[in-house]
Amino acid sequence: MKHIGIFFVSITLIFAFSIFLTSCGVDNENPMVSEESYMLAPSSIRDNESILQWIDVILSVVKDESISPPEASRAFAYAGVAFYEGIAANHFEMRSLEGQLNGLNRLPKINRRETYDDIAIASTAEKVVMLNLFANATQNTKDQIISLWQNQMDMRRTKGVSPSVMALSTAFAERLGNALNAWANTDGYSIYKDCIYTPPSGTGLWEPTPPDYANALLPCWDKLRTFILDSADEFDPPPPPSYSEDPKSQMYKEVI
Repeated sequence: MKHIGIFFVSITLIFAFSIFLTSCGVDNENPMVSEESYMLAPSSIRDNESILQWIDVILSVVKDESISPPEASRAFAYAGVAFYEGIAANHFEMRSLEGQLNGLNRLPKINRRETYDDIAIASTAEKVVMLNLFANATQNTKDQIISLWQNQMDMRRTKGVSPSVMALSTAFAERLGNALNAWANTDGYSIYKDCIYTPPSGTGLWEPTPPDYANALLPCWDKLRTFILDSADEFDPPPPPSYSEDPKSQMYKEVI
């Protein structure tokens, strides 16, 4: 189980980094940010410190709240989308994930006649989404989220972002975060996380194991809405070798 947890977190870390960091690079085949616009973009789009701080907080929350690997992967995925959309909202050369991820159809847009701060937008949207993802967490977890957000807002003010720009940016970010929460809340998690499941019984079938003899972990997870695939069935692996205790069987060889 430990290795499975590391796998899930590793995959979602890669997803979050790839959403934010590679979107700020140059892809000659299908550019999300042109070379010219990247060179002219403010330093905030090239500074990964803010997203790294959020990732550290999520890792801490996952550990402190004993969140299961699949649920941790979901949190990292939505958090990655939130920060990316916060940056992309103020950089029109970046492609929004709206219309690309399943169910993500309508997101609020900034007023192009106004001035915004992208980090203030991204951090505030992240805070809104994180508080929704961890709505049932301890107060200490919620305090961590709010504290990081406040620190990042203070840093932006220290960098010279005006009160009017901060106010406009955070107000927009609240709307963006709420729209992302509305999308996240319809992925089926609330329905299937505690689904009733009675495992089949018999020789060679799964059964609770020591020391906890816990129930199956999230057995209906495959029913949640995917981000890009039509369904989890698109990558349905072949069945394992038939159960056998014969030393010459394929299953016996793989186990040993």
